[in-house]
Amino acid sequence: MLGTSLLGRLRRRDPGDVIMRRAARLTLVASVVFFGCRYGAGNSTLATYGLFGTIAAGSFAQLPGPAPQRARILVLSLPVVWALIAVGSFLAWNTWAAAGGMLVVGFVVAFAGVGNPRLVGLASAFQLFYILASFPPYQPGTLPARLGGVTLAIMLLAAAEVVLWPDPVPVSYRQRLTAAADGIAAFLDDTAATVTGLHTAGADRDTRRARAYDVVAAIELNRSPPAWGPPAAGAQDKGLLICLAFLPGGFPPG
Repeated sequence: MLGTSLLGRLRRRDPGDVIMRRAARLTLVASVVFFGCRYGAGNSTLATYGLFGTIAAGSFAQLPGPAPQRARILVLSLPVVWALIAVGSFLAWNTWAAAGGMLVVGFVVAFAGVGNPRLVGLASAFQLFYILASFPPYQPGTLPARLGGVTLAIMLLAAAEVVLWPDPVPVSYRQRLTAAADGIAAFLDDTAATVTGLHTAGADRDTRRARAYDVVAAIELNRSPPAWGPPAAGAQDKGLLICLAFLPGGFPPG
């Protein structure tokens, strides 16, 4: 009885077990990378950066879309990660140089949300890569091990996103907008038929009205995670917001 109650509470707080699956993937990849690099390869630097890369990219990076898209974003981000680790490693020779680099990286991370809020989660993970590399001691000779550990971690994490307990494909904002338009169209067709004398059964009319209300309410921006909504300044997101502006703001539930 206690186990059933705890399981029900977890299901309510984590619908679809999304957080649990993500935690399991992250734990498994972090364990494989750290113990494999530390005791298999015998390289503590490789293990440290592999573990940190797994945590930064797997926990702090909030990526949108289905699992293959998130995996592709992780792999494509590797050149930026390499550059940040290299810059941080060479600026670690002087505290003021490292602090100046942190000022630049921190500004870029904070400013990234202006162009596209979806970049904020990924940029935060990028900032952590620079912070770790810029800490003393100054050891530029360990740069290959640092880059190797992070690369191994991100590649394994990307593979785990697709292979190990992949998350269900999220409903995109475009799909929600399409459903809202279809729901409104069905309700308006029914209303027009009623006005012209082609009456529809009351139960069917109420059902269409309720569906139209539900699908319109689902496109409210506060109901969509920032990574899935259209918050950016690009043409595609602006187009979605224009479509939203032309739809009714909702129907009274009664």
